[in-house]
This record gives sequence, C-alpha cells and structure tokens, in this order.
Amino acid sequence: MRARTFLLVALMIGPPAFAGEEGCEWMNAASAAGYLKTAVQASVVKKGEGGSCDFSGTRGAERLDLWIDVTTLDAAKTPSCGAGAVPLRGIGNEAFVCSYGGESGKVSEQVVGRVRKQAFTVRLSSSGAVAKREELIETVCRAAEQVAGNLF
Repeated sequence: MRARTFLLVALMIGPPAFAGEEGCEWMNAASAAGYLKTAVQASVVKKGEGGSCDFSGTRGAERLDLWIDVTTLDAAKTPSCGAGAVPLRGIGNEAFVCSYGGESGKVSEQVVGRVRKQAFTVRLSSSGAVAKREELIETVCRAAEQVAGNLF
C-alpha cells in the first residue's frame, strides 16, 4: 500500500517537473547519436511553431553535425535544393537530397522537403577528409525519414 501511494504521488508530481525541459521535437539525442555513431551534444532553438536542433559529436578527429530546421510555409514558398537535387519518395512531400557547400572544410549532404504546411531541412556534415558521400546521403535520408514522420 505504501509503495502504491508513493508511486501515485510521484506520477502526480513527475510530469510538471519534466514539462519545463526543452528538447528537439523531431528527434531525441539518442536517435541522433545512433545516426552519428557517437555521443552527441544537443542545442535547440524554438521559433514560433518551428525551430532548429543541432546535434554534434566527434569520432576520433572527425567532427559530425546533424542539423534539423523546421519552419511554417506560406502558400507560395516551397523548399528547394537547387541544381543537382535528387527527388526522394516516401519522405514527406516534395523531398530532395543534395550536397550542401556552405561550410568550408566540411562535406555536407542535406534533405529538404515539406509535410503539410511545414518545411524541413535535415543536414549532415562531416569534417573528415575521407567522409564518404554515399554514407552521408544514406544517413541523412534515414534521419529525414524520422523527422518527416514526426511532422505528420
């Protein structure tokens, strides 16, 4: 009886204690660590109904970053990946995978797409000189599947 009472009190007190914690709405650190194959540190920025999450970690001398950004679309704005984009099926709507060249000294691949009225970008970057693009593409596509699934 005493244990049952303690459990009931803990359940009643527990949820408000966790309600203030802010995490990534589209992926948790454990999933990100699985994609990056290393322990990660996370940072989250909330922006209205969207936001961004950045998971970073190191494997030896290689630095890895998994960045997720979600924004609300207006009717005229559709996410794009630019020239060389490859369409993806089964990941949200109008999803594409392409290289991202914005970070010096890094190899980066990204998936952009939308789910209903939300646009998403999932980018995987590696500082490793021998990073294999095929491996980065496969990993960023798997991560994008999770993000798109959480947006439905």
